[in-house]
Amino acid sequence: MIDLLEGRFFLAFIALLEEKSFSRAAVRLGYVQSTVTTHIQQLEKISGQKLFHRYPRGIELTEAGKVFSKYAYQYVHLSQSLKESMNELDQPCGTIRIRTQESFFLTRMLPFVQEYIRNYPNVNLRIEQGSYQDILNGVLDYELDFGIVPQDPNRQDILFLSNYGGDDCFCCI
Repeated sequence: MIDLLEGRFFLAFIALLEEKSFSRAAVRLGYVQSTVTTHIQQLEKISGQKLFHRYPRGIELTEAGKVFSKYAYQYVHLSQSLKESMNELDQPCGTIRIRTQESFFLTRMLPFVQEYIRNYPNVNLRIEQGSYQDILNGVLDYELDFGIVPQDPNRQDILFLSNYGGDDCFCCI
């Protein structure tokens, strides 16, 4: 049975169940009415059961339809959870280790950090305070991903980026 079922059949079933009308279910799904009818007929054929009583003014679930509805909702919920989990794989995650002078963090970085955490909840920002030399040593010893210092250390083994005219400067590996 499972090899014959398709997700769009479950979506048509749920739309029909909730809308109580083939035409409204079709509009909801962006289908023509005959497509919803075909999907429901396929489900009835696959399950070997009549799932809906059809009346001139709507539909009603049969006993088999009530049983089927429980699994249809589970299928759609599982499918949505899977989609969300797959989308999360595209989101940045892990830990970023940053060391900066405390005064710079308090005056310049706090708004950036708050926004970053809101936009990337799966990233753990580990921010430490340190002196100029502590920050450089952390970068050179690969303890940090980024170090933020107020001036260029003029070292070939550190990639240094400036804020183009501002006081705040960044160094990183």
